[in-house]
Amino acid sequence: MQSLGLTIGDRLPEGILDLEADQLWHLLQRPTLIHIAGDRYPPLFISVLLHGNETTGWLAVRQLLRQYQPQKLPRAISLFIGNVSAARFAQRRLSDQPDYNRIWGRQAPSPEVSMAEAVVQEMQRRGVFACIDLHNNTGDNPFYACLVRRDGQSQYLASLFSPIALYYPPHTAAPLLVNAFAPLAPAVLLECGKPNRPEGIERAYTFLRQVLELKSIPSQLNSEITSELSILQAIATIKIPHHIQFGFAEPADLVFLPQIDRYNFGLIPQGTAIAKICRPLSLDQCLQVCDDYQRDVSQQFFQIVQDRLVTATSIQPAMLTLDPLIIRQDCFCYLMTSL
Repeated sequence: MQSLGLTIGDRLPEGILDLEADQLWHLLQRPTLIHIAGDRYPPLFISVLLHGNETTGWLAVRQLLRQYQPQKLPRAISLFIGNVSAARFAQRRLSDQPDYNRIWGRQAPSPEVSMAEAVVQEMQRRGVFACIDLHNNTGDNPFYACLVRRDGQSQYLASLFSPIALYYPPHTAAPLLVNAFAPLAPAVLLECGKPNRPEGIERAYTFLRQVLELKSIPSQLNSEITSELSILQAIATIKIPHHIQFGFAEPADLVFLPQIDRYNFGLIPQGTAIAKICRPLSLDQCLQVCDDYQRDVSQQFFQIVQDRLVTATSIQPAMLTLDPLIIRQDCFCYLMTSL
């Protein structure tokens, strides 16, 4: 069955578990939703490869499905394999594509938005036990979960994966897959470190197996889990204007500290110079720092001192990356606060 650019099947294609992420295009011509039977229903919805270079989710799911063959799964799975075209080239997205994790509602009509709507409609009909969306970071980060609701079931799932969770409040209204699924079931986005690393694959695999074997998801958190789960909220997003040339060692308009991603989920003290400014630039020419309401808050967090970009207060960044393409396609990082 094919609908709106989406392939829907009721069994795994022959040989798919032998393929790497960059080989899936041989069997899958487009985003694909595969329903796999199990002993219990409704199914666990698992999303992988929304970003084609984030391969840990596919590798963990492949390991999980191999582990259960040929026996029946303890719970049905609905597996969504997203941007196979970008995965072929190990790219987050191709140049003519939107970001596949920014198409889930409230967007101008497009084939990708229609595809996303078809996925949600299909799962509304079937029901969903939980939604798990698996991702990677390009910078050094600990494992962490992302929540769009702070209900007990969502927090329980997050706690199974990591003691750190990043919360996106409703008013941010980001068109993420987990936002589209939150009305249907507990939904978490899992950040599994850098792609292809064994520790990330093993953590994701262990988590998926735990959830797959659950008969129900607790709605009340015990005090032990509550005290161990640290919930953070993004309070600002940092982007670099397109006209600015930036780097981490080489000459550029703005040269950031080498290995600045080591600060992820840590504190950068007030007064820290995070970049050298190599030509006359104002603060708003260096960085675009916006809060959840798209207000410019650059001066709240940064200032220019001589030829240095300096923190005006202590900041806690997440998802800092050294990959220029990812920075251009997404952002430089987020700033967070503890809840």
